Amino acid sequence: MKKRIISEYLKTVVFAVGLTFVLFFSICIFMLFSTRETDGSKPQYLVRTIGMYITIENNEIIVPKEQLKKLEKYDLWMQVIDDSGCVVYQFADCCDIPSEYNMLTLADAVMYSDSVNGYTVFIGSIDGYEGYYVLIGCDSEKISKYTYTYSGNIKLLLIMFFILFIITAVISISVAAWGFSKTISLPMVRALENINRVKTGENLISVQDKEKGIFPEVFDSVEVLEKELKKGDKQRAEWIVNISHDIKTPLSTIKGYAEMLENPDYTFEKSEILDYSGRIVQAEEVIFSLVEDLKMSESLIEGKVTLTYTKVDLDVFLSKCIDESRVYVGNEADISLDASDSLYVDVDEKLMKRCIINIICNAFIHNDTNVSVKLCHKEIDDVVEICISDNGKGMDDDEMESVFKRYYRGKDSSKVSGTGLGLAISKEVVVAHGGKIWAERNGDGGTSFKIILKKEN
Repeated sequence: MKKRIISEYLKTVVFAVGLTFVLFFSICIFMLFSTRETDGSKPQYLVRTIGMYITIENNEIIVPKEQLKKLEKYDLWMQVIDDSGCVVYQFADCCDIPSEYNMLTLADAVMYSDSVNGYTVFIGSIDGYEGYYVLIGCDSEKISKYTYTYSGNIKLLLIMFFILFIITAVISISVAAWGFSKTISLPMVRALENINRVKTGENLISVQDKEKGIFPEVFDSVEVLEKELKKGDKQRAEWIVNISHDIKTPLSTIKGYAEMLENPDYTFEKSEILDYSGRIVQAEEVIFSLVEDLKMSESLIEGKVTLTYTKVDLDVFLSKCIDESRVYVGNEADISLDASDSLYVDVDEKLMKRCIINIICNAFIHNDTNVSVKLCHKEIDDVVEICISDNGKGMDDDEMESVFKRYYRGKDSSKVSGTGLGLAISKEVVVAHGGKIWAERNGDGGTSFKIILKKEN
C-alpha cells in the first residue's frame, strides 16, 4: 500500500514537471511565432523555393511553367538580375518596374515596402548559379514589410519569462493535484464514509472497482468487516437467546422449589428438604458457572489475568485433566493418553487445565456417546505440541472457521447447553501463554485440536 502511494506521488510529480515545461515552451513558441505567415505561396516563401527550379542554358533563363502559374495565381511579378543589377529575365505585365537596380535600391527593397515603385519586393538566389538573383514583387497593399527593434532590457525580459514559468507551474500543479486527489483522496473519502457506516450500522455505499483507486484492499477489508460484524451480531443475538434459556432453566428450578418450601400448607420431610435444597444448589452452580465463564473470557481478552507459572510434567498434568473431565462426561467416557518421554512445560496449571478440559468435554458434547478422545504430546524443536483428537463426526469449513469465536455454539446448538465460550476461553488461555491453538480434520473424519507451547524456561 505504501509503495503504491509513493508511486502515485512520483507519477504526479513527474506529470506536473512535464506539463509545466510543455505549457511553458508551447506558450513561448506561440508568442514568438503565432503571427508568422506560413503560407508557402506568399512571396516571402516562394522566393526561397523558386530559385531551385530556375536553370540557365546558353545565357537563357528557363523557368518551369508550374512556377510561373504560381506567380500568375497570386498576381506576382518576377525578375532575374545579374550581379551588376541588370534585369536579364522578367515575368510581369507591369510596366512601371525598373529594368536595372543599384545596391542602394536593393538594400531598401530588403528592408522596406514601397521601395520599388510602390511594390514590396523579396530577393532570393538561384541554386547553382552565382551572380544571379531572383526578385519577386507584389502590390504593397497586399503584403508589406515591417521592421521591429527591441529596446527593452534583458533583465525585464527574463523577469517576464520567469513569471510566465511560475504561472504555467501553478496551472500544472493544480491539474496534477486534481489528478492525485482523484486517485488518492476521493477513494479514501469513500472508504472513510463506509467505515463510518460500519460504525453506525448503516449499509455500505456501493463502490465500483474503478472508483476504488489504489485502495481496493481497504474497500474489501471494510466489506469483510461489515459481514463479520453482522455475522457476529447474529451470533451474539443467538447467544443471548441461548444463554437466556440456559439461565432461565435453573432459575425456574430455584423458583419452583423455593415456592414449594415456603408453602405453609405443606409439611416437608427432612429427606424432601435435603433433596429440594440440593436441587436449588445445583441450579445455582449452573448459573455461577455461566457467570464465571463470562468473567473469565473478558478478563483474558483484556489481559487482566495474572498467570502463575508452574513447571509440570505433561504426562501427569494431562492425566489429571482426563480424570477431572470424567466428572463432566462420565466415568465410562473413552478418554486415553498416549504417554511418551517426559516433557516439562511452564504453565498456569489452573487455567491450562480448564483449557484442556473444555476441549475434551466439547468432543463429547457435540458427538455421539460412543466417541473416543485421545491425548498425546511431542517435542518439536524448542516447543511442545499437545494434540487432543476424537473420532467423531468432524466439522465443516464454517464450523472450523468459527469454532474459537466467542458465543459460537455449533450447528447443533439447539441440542446442547452452555455459554458458547468454552473453546474461546481455551484459545484465550493458550494465547495468554504465548502459544498457538488450531483445529484440523482427522483422516478418519474426526477433529484434532493442537496446542503449541514453549518448553520449560
